[in-house]
Order: sequence, then structure tokens, then C-alpha cells
Amino acid sequence: MRKNRIKSALQSGSVIIGTGLTLLKGAAVPQLYAASGIEFVWIDMQHTTYTVEHIFELVVGARAAGLGNFVRVPEYDRALIARLMDGGVEGVMIPEIKTPEEVIKVVEAVKYPPQGKRSLVSRGMHTDFEPSANQEMTRISNEESLIVIQIETKSAYDRLEEIAQIPGVDALWVGPNDLSHSLGYFGQTAHPDVLDAIDRIIEVCINHHIFAGLTIGYDLKNAERWIEKGLKFIAYSKDVELILKASSLGVQRISALV
Repeated sequence: MRKNRIKSALQSGSVIIGTGLTLLKGAAVPQLYAASGIEFVWIDMQHTTYTVEHIFELVVGARAAGLGNFVRVPEYDRALIARLMDGGVEGVMIPEIKTPEEVIKVVEAVKYPPQGKRSLVSRGMHTDFEPSANQEMTRISNEESLIVIQIETKSAYDRLEEIAQIPGVDALWVGPNDLSHSLGYFGQTAHPDVLDAIDRIIEVCINHHIFAGLTIGYDLKNAERWIEKGLKFIAYSKDVELILKASSLGVQRISALV
């Protein structure tokens, strides 16, 4: 089984830069991103029409290109998480978490016994179809699988310290839009209280030796602030925004010459 590129980079203290996929499909997409220097893709099933088959195609491309990958599922769903992990997904991100108890269930779904309750399939995409002794395979899988918990509700934010200490949790991912709403500042992602909350999430992650993740927009707004705070797990924008912004900029520049 292969090493998890995201976990390896973060554990070594390196910054790792990826992007989000919300629309584009096909195995060639991650390979295109890899050529640009992108190191991982996170694939969104919560706000998109991606099916498991679409995910599988993207993951095949990511693995072939050497990109790290993880999928945001629509909600906690043990059966879906198992299918994704067996299909070669290297980790999952869970949205709308409210309590530490919910996080424990996520860990149980991702990890094999004794750490979790995941059902065993000893050969498949997740092992690159290599034969493997079950005990060794489960040990390596438990070490390399990535669990990202999205902090976007006040309930989760209020219990941040507890969630950060749960064994098996690798990263807390900031959801600024929903977090701002949950904190009482709907859509005001730059409100001082929201920015302070993000600062605290990063600080808690550092203190508990896990990693904070965040998507930085095309305009790189606040990027310097978060990096100075210690952010190393960075998603640069997403496919739709990159296409729209780059296309719009090109059209504007050409139009100005006419």
C-alpha cells in the first residue's frame, strides 16, 4: 500500500497545496492539475452531482498522477464512507459535525479494528490490487487513511478542544461560510469575530499536533494571515472559480485591446 501524500507532507512540516473539485469529471482532470504543481485534490459530494462512479474516475486519475485525495461526503454515512475508501479514496471530510460523539463514529467507519469497525476487503483499488496479509494491510491502512473534520457549526466550535483530541482525527477543516452563519454573522466571513474563530481553530490544531485546513480563494484574500498563523494544509480555490476567473480575466484583457 502507498503512503498518504497529504499526511506525509504535513507530518514532515511541509506546506501542501491542493484544490477543490466540484464540477469537472474524468481521470484526466487530476493529471492536468498535477502538471500545474497542485499536490492534492479534495472532491466535493456535498454540494455537487458527483456520483460514486465519478469519484472513482477522479481518484484513478489522482492516484496515477501521484496526487493526494480526499472526499467530502454529504453527511456521515458509514456505508458510503466504506465504499469510497474501498474504491481508493485516501480520506474523507465530514461536514456539519456538531459533537465529539459524531466524530468517534467517523473514526470507526474509516478505521479497521481494533481502532474502528470498518469491514475488511483485503484486495482492491485501496491496495492497488496487491495481495496483502490482512493484519499488515489493516495496520498500514489505519496509519495512512486521512480523517478531516469540518468545523462549521457553533456546536462543534464550542467543543473544539474535545474534537481535536479524538484519536484518529488528522485535521480540522474550516468552513467559513457556514461557520459565520452559525456564529451569528451570516455571510460575513471577514467579520473580526469570524476571523478570530479561524485563528483559534488553527491554534487548537497546532496545540494538539493535528492540522488545520482551509480553502483560500482565487484572490488569495487573507492567505498571508493564515499562513503566518501556521496554516499548512491549503486548498487553492476550486475548479469552477479557477475557470471562471481565468476566463473572465482573459476576456477583459482582450476586450481592452479592441
